Amino acid sequence: MATTAGKSTQQQQTTPASPAAVTHLHGSCSCGRNQYVVSIPLEQREYAAVYFDNGSDGRLTNGAPITAFLRIPLTWYSSSTYAYTPQESPSSIRRVFAPHDANPYARRTFCGYCGTPLTYWTEQPDGEGGFMSVTVGSLRGRDQEKRARRRWSRGCAR
Repeated sequence: MATTAGKSTQQQQTTPASPAAVTHLHGSCSCGRNQYVVSIPLEQREYAAVYFDNGSDGRLTNGAPITAFLRIPLTWYSSSTYAYTPQESPSSIRRVFAPHDANPYARRTFCGYCGTPLTYWTEQPDGEGGFMSVTVGSLRGRDQEKRARRRWSRGCAR
């Protein structure tokens, strides 16, 4: 789908259960060209977990000694790109990095304009391909606070 200035393009979209039974977390890159929503069904919230990555690959790609991620099922994530000029396309806005040496089954997405790290996905180990990890730092402030007010147990939302 072509992108024009000010228009959005859907990257992935799903519709979970009824809106009343879902918590929505919103996030974006620094410049706002990449925006996303994590829709967490309340009856399945135990599948959402925060973890911290301090591995050498994560340190290099995120430029930080430790990065917090929210691990969720793929179906809970939907994202859009917003072009600010007619020359911008979804593929120039939402960039994908696939490391060839460290983990050839992994993908990291980031903004092609401001560089904000957004997500991490891998097929390894087996069964992990149905989940993705969203950088907690890319969540909007009020949604980071919403998660912080919840009780955390063993890294999982309660």
